[in-house]
Amino acid sequence: MLLYFDTSAIVKLMRDEVETAALHRFMKSEPNIYFTCDLSRTEIGRVAIRQQLDPAIVAETVGVFDILTLDTETYNQAVPCRIPSYVASTPYTWPQPSSWAAN
Repeated sequence: MLLYFDTSAIVKLMRDEVETAALHRFMKSEPNIYFTCDLSRTEIGRVAIRQQLDPAIVAETVGVFDILTLDTETYNQAVPCRIPSYVASTPYTWPQPSSWAAN
């Protein structure tokens, strides 16, 4: 099975949090292919510095994941996605990326 992990899930593997043990058990329970995107690599690096995480643990953890390199267009297409109703009662329409440079 292909499983995507975002930054917050990967960070849980590098330090003890409430969900850490369960996440490790899940990952050991059956063979899967784990992946994340290149943005996570940047975010994980920033978290590691801020929280002074052991670089060896960071490298070992990130090494478990295939890293997808996404182009700017893919990131831009993800921006206008609707916020699920359980997060907000009305969807928010994001400004188009071309208007960001003007601000």
